[in-house]
Amino acid sequence: MTRPTRHPWSVSTREVIPARTLTPAALSRPLALAFLLLLPLAACGGIVAGEGDSGAEVSDADHGGGDVEVLPDVHDVRPDDHATGDADAVEDVAPEDTVEVTPECTGSGDCDDGEPCNGAEACVDSSCVEGEAPGEGSACTTPDVEDGVCRGGLCALSSCGDWVLAAGEECDDGNLFDGDGCESDCQFSCHGNTECNDAEECTLDACSPGGFGRLCTHETRADGDPCSDANPCTVEDRCTGGVCGGEIRNCEDGDRCTVDSCDTTGPATDPCVHEPLPDWYLDEDGDTWGDPAAKECGYEAPGDAWVDVAGDCCDGNVNVHPDQRAYFPTPYVCAGGTSHSFDYDCNGSAERQFADAATGCVGGGCLSCSCTAGWCPSGWPDPLMGCIGVPTCGSLAGWVTSCAYSSSGTLDGGTTDGGTTDGGTPEGGSSDAYADASSDTVRDDALVDASDGGSLCIPIVEPRTQACR
Repeated sequence: MTRPTRHPWSVSTREVIPARTLTPAALSRPLALAFLLLLPLAACGGIVAGEGDSGAEVSDADHGGGDVEVLPDVHDVRPDDHATGDADAVEDVAPEDTVEVTPECTGSGDCDDGEPCNGAEACVDSSCVEGEAPGEGSACTTPDVEDGVCRGGLCALSSCGDWVLAAGEECDDGNLFDGDGCESDCQFSCHGNTECNDAEECTLDACSPGGFGRLCTHETRADGDPCSDANPCTVEDRCTGGVCGGEIRNCEDGDRCTVDSCDTTGPATDPCVHEPLPDWYLDEDGDTWGDPAAKECGYEAPGDAWVDVAGDCCDGNVNVHPDQRAYFPTPYVCAGGTSHSFDYDCNGSAERQFADAATGCVGGGCLSCSCTAGWCPSGWPDPLMGCIGVPTCGSLAGWVTSCAYSSSGTLDGGTTDGGTTDGGTPEGGSSDAYADASSDTVRDDALVDASDGGSLCIPIVEPRTQACR
């Protein structure tokens, strides 16, 4: 493992002194070493301790030997400050201050780089410290080398690297370098062409004799040789300078309303992508629905009168759009057209507002004179000549609001219908007459038998125009 260069007088920025106080005694060892290194210069008068120096004062008594006492004026020393010589970057720290930093290690196992021939690393005061390397030729063992010796700081086979081809060795080139044809374990750098594939189509990969063993070679193919760069967005791929490449695929579809691009992860036969631009529709009547026949495309609307929703079947009439829920008794004609339409909600058909006929018991002999509201059916007593059933859009017809009894004795001036019977079987008489059911001055409210002498259930009818949408 690689570790940063350390100075004996520096405090690692990765070192932690958990829950401790940096006292003068704690800093005395590194400062003492620095002091001893400077003693020869001091003896010659080259250095005088004072303000702006190390920040520690040394008494004359300390020159005589023993530990160097650091007085309470302590500076927090950082590695960068020693490297640059920037004395201004050093900050005063009171002796009782605690510096919390990340530990480099918590045990020697955190420092082991797996190589026994460069020394046994140890964790000292939360920092990794290199051990003393064993002598050249010392015995060693690693997971890859069971019986090895140290050579150049690496553990190698005891017989490897001595220029002698021993048992178990495929080669021995006298060194422990990898990649030169004979590896540091005295085996060939390669054994077959498949081991040498560099994933580049424009090289000829081979495991060839070389150096003192076998190594991978990559011969460049001739320029212009066909190849495939595995990129579906290039065509006519050719080798150039040992690299495979081609011309950019043209994905233009000629449609101005699409954004054309090529997807390198798409299928090789058709990697082109044509993303449509947003559509905009002209809304001349301001009902927020656009004319599907007046369309433009673009990232933004062409103007204020354009919307992104189509479906208006008569742009120019604000009452006509897919959201219309009201009914209208008259048709519309679109600008420039001649056809009348009741399709106000643009669903392709005209929906009648009231589609049901009235039901109930009318005429004589009803035990209960009642009926539901609706269009007056054909065949019911028709005082208004409007009982034609459910009318078409825009047509006038009779609408039954309710039913009521009427006395047959109340006649309109005693007129008769010429003596004809009401169905061939008069009820005790031979002539019919019309009764005024509610004295509304409307003639022919109900057809009754002049001789009934009883009451009659008749519909109350009002004129109404069928509305549609």
